[in-house]
Amino acid sequence: VPLTSGNVTIYSTNNSTDVYGYLYRGNDRNNPITENDDGGEDRNFRITWSVDAGTIYYIRPAGYSSSATMTVHIEMTMPADGGIVY
Repeated sequence: VPLTSGNVTIYSTNNSTDVYGYLYRGNDRNNPITENDDGGEDRNFRITWSVDAGTIYYIRPAGYSSSATMTVHIEMTMPADGGIVY
């Protein structure tokens, strides 16, 4: 939950196979607000989105293989008084 509105970038690295990611808002986990497959480097996903303060967001990373592994990073640009509740 972001405490302030701003842009967030979510991306994967260190993947073992081709991976992709979904971003959901609120409790609707059936309809992603955005998704990405190969927007990052080396078959990784990269999502940039403008988030609203106080809104719950969910990230769903996935791979084309059931044994896929990856590292997921979250970066957010915000005012000094901002933050994210995990």
